[in-house]
Amino acid sequence: MVIKINYAAQHETIDPSTLLDYAEFAEKSGFDGIVNSDHFHPWAHNNAQCGFSWVWMASALERVPRIPIGTGVTSPIFRYNPAIIAQAFSTLGCMYPGRVFLGLGAGEACNEVPCGYEWPASALERVEKLEEQKAFKDSIVTEITKLNTFHEAENYHQNYYRNNPNQPYCALVISPKLKKFESIFTP
Repeated sequence: MVIKINYAAQHETIDPSTLLDYAEFAEKSGFDGIVNSDHFHPWAHNNAQCGFSWVWMASALERVPRIPIGTGVTSPIFRYNPAIIAQAFSTLGCMYPGRVFLGLGAGEACNEVPCGYEWPASALERVEKLEEQKAFKDSIVTEITKLNTFHEAENYHQNYYRNNPNQPYCALVISPKLKKFESIFTP
């Protein structure tokens, strides 16, 4: 199994120009790719940003010449017509062969409601709408069930690497990337 680690370019918190600098740094630091958020509306009210993901990708693909770049979740339900998504990503794919990827999903209200769309109340409605668009060859969800228990992972994962340095993933993936990262900043 090959494990790849991507840098998350968060448009809702960082301005597009700074994100381009971070993308270059991510490639130099050894990240395997860049996943960028495709949000219309920022999640925060303070220091909020929200650059257009697809435009940013074109610039990032030009500045970052080796690793793939794509969206985490682009939703073909309301804001984007599937034909427009296909045109945009096939154009990027022609310009940057093998370096563009597209994550598709049911989306979020914060991206659709500001555009004037009524957001479906249930996850099942959103999935049905997504399947109507024929974005996927087969059904993407087989069952939706109510979550009875929420398991917080924050405390467990907060210091996972520090507490488990000999765990195979930590030793074989994280440690070499950290050494490369440290070499960039160590005088």
